[in-house]
Amino acid sequence: MTSRVVAPLVVAGLILTSTFSAAYAETDFALVGTHTFASQQGTALGRSLRELQRWNGQLYIGYGDIAANTGSPVGGIRVAPYDPQSAGFVDSGFSAPTEAILNYRPIGDKLYALSDDPTGSTPYSVLQGGSWQAAGSVFSQHVFDIATLDGTDIWLAGSFSDHRLHELPRSTNGGASFGSILYDRTCDVNPYTGNIYRGWGGSSYRFVAVYGGKLYVQRFNMYRGPRGYVKADGSMVWSTGDTVFDDSWVYDAGHTRVYDPATGTFTDGPDFLPVNPNPNASFAGYPNPAEISADTYRGSGWRPVEFGGKLVYLNALPTRQGLLSGAELVVAEMRNYGLLYSFDGSDVTLVRGGVNGLASESVIDFSIDEAGTALYALHADGQVYRTNDLADWSYVASAPGNVCSLEILDSVLYAGGTEAQLYAMPIPEPATLTLLAAGACLLLRRRR
Repeated sequence: MTSRVVAPLVVAGLILTSTFSAAYAETDFALVGTHTFASQQGTALGRSLRELQRWNGQLYIGYGDIAANTGSPVGGIRVAPYDPQSAGFVDSGFSAPTEAILNYRPIGDKLYALSDDPTGSTPYSVLQGGSWQAAGSVFSQHVFDIATLDGTDIWLAGSFSDHRLHELPRSTNGGASFGSILYDRTCDVNPYTGNIYRGWGGSSYRFVAVYGGKLYVQRFNMYRGPRGYVKADGSMVWSTGDTVFDDSWVYDAGHTRVYDPATGTFTDGPDFLPVNPNPNASFAGYPNPAEISADTYRGSGWRPVEFGGKLVYLNALPTRQGLLSGAELVVAEMRNYGLLYSFDGSDVTLVRGGVNGLASESVIDFSIDEAGTALYALHADGQVYRTNDLADWSYVASAPGNVCSLEILDSVLYAGGTEAQLYAMPIPEPATLTLLAAGACLLLRRRR
């Protein structure tokens, strides 16, 4: 398996594809409402509607701030989805015990709301049969993703008993109990001593992906990214303190771990995060710049789903923030470095996103329509584009500049804003045109 970056063919400044689409009809996003509970959050980040998920005719909304812990002062994150039928937000009466909900995941007939920063003892809340309840029984510091291989097991990505061990808990009894099935052996360098320090600064899995009957994860360190060091002989170092950095350690450029249920074993897989969109980042303005590596900009992986027979995912949650010595650390924010990848079981391909830090090139969210035939990508400048094949893209519309999330429900595009605002617009029909003959001729000439 390899990681491969694929770029569109550019001829004389013109991107040539098999077809191109005219602009969609001019239709603006309209403000449909302000989320009351999100608007009560104490920070701008907490008020941002950073997650939208359709489920049973309603739009579920995630918000909160794990750095400022804005959920606990108001009793948790209130679940209040938007209902298009009543054109308003519906208070479920349930508050999830977490500082933020940044990821909803539908699995079977249940909707899971992950506790991104739990305030209680449960890693997630689950909606089934019309009622919510906090569930799960594993100690969690952060829970970022959830998946199932066979419909009965539950796998969690996040930080659990020790954030330096990068655990991957699995339950085989519906969440009644969990056991850690994988501890990643990748370690980091202590920037102050030069020695190996397992999970220095905090490491975790941020996604868990199921594709082709196998399960994929990739370890991420908040300050060092997905890169690190491993023992050349493949052994595990359990010490969470300094270990001598000698020639028994080799550099690990980053890779997935792949679980095959047929054998019950993990093997190394391709790097899901091969591109650094900001390799020359400078951290001189941060309190402790030596602690941070530009590899953090590669991201951690976020919300993998299937589309067109491939796995598609973002390099990172767009507005992730943490704290470093009391100052905001935004190296993992990724708002201006958002990349959209695909994986076909063999190759990892950069589908969309730039390496220049431009908002116009940065993909900060995406949504797949209910028919599963079109993917819509939201750029950091508010532009929305559509594709049916991950190759040819059409401009759709421009959303307000403060939006940070995208979802589709009943053929309507919804966008979440940074001040608890929700916007919507009906999806217009594109007018697909054939490639200009002049462009085709130019392409043929340049190939000769």
